[in-house]
Formats: sequence, C-alpha cells, structure tokens
Amino acid sequence: MFCRRCKTEVKYQPKSYSCKCTTVWKEIAGKRISEKIAEALFQKGETEVLDGFKSKAGKPFSAALAVEGGKVVFRFPEKKKSQAGQPRSPTAQPHAHTLSTQPLDNTVRLRIESGNSGTVLISVPGILSTQISYGLVPSREAECLGCITAANLVKFHRNPLPKLEISLNNLDFARYLLREHVPRSQEIKHSLEFLWKLLDEFPGWSAKYEHQKRARLQGSPQSNGFPRGVFPWLKAEIAEVGGNIRVSLPDSPDVRAQFVASIRRAERGEDGVYMVPKAAEGVVKAWFGSVK
Repeated sequence: MFCRRCKTEVKYQPKSYSCKCTTVWKEIAGKRISEKIAEALFQKGETEVLDGFKSKAGKPFSAALAVEGGKVVFRFPEKKKSQAGQPRSPTAQPHAHTLSTQPLDNTVRLRIESGNSGTVLISVPGILSTQISYGLVPSREAECLGCITAANLVKFHRNPLPKLEISLNNLDFARYLLREHVPRSQEIKHSLEFLWKLLDEFPGWSAKYEHQKRARLQGSPQSNGFPRGVFPWLKAEIAEVGGNIRVSLPDSPDVRAQFVASIRRAERGEDGVYMVPKAAEGVVKAWFGSVK
C-alpha cells in the first residue's frame, strides 16, 4: 500500500498504519479501522460514511473519515436544507446528505506534579500514570520536561488530537508556561520553547496552577529504575564506535534528560550524541526496551 500524497510505502505498525505524512490509527472512536478503510484514506483521502463509532458517552454515531493536514478527521452527514419558496426537485432524495468536517470536541486533562527536584508524577487519563526522573534539575524544569513527555504521549495515542487542560504543581513553571515570567536558565528556555511548539500542534490548550503539598526536599541525579512506556514514539541510532556505544537521540529535551538520569556512564557530546562504554550496551538496550 502506498500513499498518493507523499508517494511513500505505508508501514503496518501494531496500533496504526503510517507513511511520512499521515498516521491512521487502527481504532478510532471505538471502531476498528480495517486495511480496506485505511487504503481508502491513503489512496483517496476520504472514506464513505461508516457506522460503528461511539462517542465518549457511549452513544453510537456514523461519519466519514478524511485526511486533512496530515490528520484524520470526522465528516458528519448533514441534511440539506431546501431554500425557502423553492419546491424540492422531484429527483432529489428525501434524505440527501452533504459532508461537513467536524472533529469530535474532546479534551484530555494532564496532571504534572513535581514533588521533589527532578522527579515528576505524570498522569495522562486512559494512557499512563507514572513517576519519572529527569535527574538533578529544579522542580520547575522537571515539570516542563514532564509536560513534554505527557503531550507527546497524547500525540502518539490519540487521534484526532484533543484539547489539553494542564494541571501544574510548580508556580514558577506555571508562570513561565503562561508567559507571566521569563526564565533565566538557558536550558529551561530551550525546553519551554520546545514545549510551546509542541502544544501548538493541538487544537487548543490551557494550564492551571494547582499546588499539592510536597514531601521534604530531596532529589538524585540518577533514576531508580527505568520508566515504562513513556516514549513509545522514540527512534534512535545505536552504533559501536571503537570500544564505545554511540547513541544518537532526537531533539527532545525530556528524552535526553531521562537517558542521562538512567544511564549513569553516558557522556554527552554534540547534537544529541552520547557515548557509553561497550560494557553498558545491555543497559542501554534495556532502557530502550522499557521506555518504548
């Protein structure tokens, strides 16, 4: 199967069909998306009206699917309204329909809570709830990195993309995110710019400061164990160079921070390249196997 838009082969993933420009999930709103339906989207850009979808409230509905801007959206049938004073054509169908693009209005509430330096509790309803360490960084920076991880999880698992409501525990970061204050740290500035760009991909987002009392101040530059399933989208290059392992990570500050916190002997180079002793190759592979 090939995509007519980007002219690349469609790859069959465990949860999706994907090419360079579009991802079609194998389940959308409770309906299984067959290979035939996916083929219509990649070849024609749209499907006929399909039955079997369910809303969040469990109410069944029918809709067509279409690809717009690289994303799959719903097109709901609407009855044509005859113009006042004009008789209906004798050949017109009594229930003729046109298709209008109306993605489901859904919202996901994220809770990002840094109780201690570098450690964040991330809660993404229906997807994941876990604690993750980004090393010895301030709580405000940890919450920024946690927001990036959470938003990317929603981006990977939900289609169409929902609106985000973000609940934060750190007042400083809440002020940074909402542009009330400007951070001095260049690292936080970089992560914040990355997060804003990521959030712009969603149809809308909001953030709120909701503080929960935290334990006594504590932290560690190392992660206790590897987090599971936090970077399912991750692709990296691993190669042996001399007596070391060369790991190239994508430009995602949360991934890089968690890697360094988990792989204690990793030495950072330029452009997301890390060198790890050959003896630690098994640990690196175990990390990738866990976070994906």
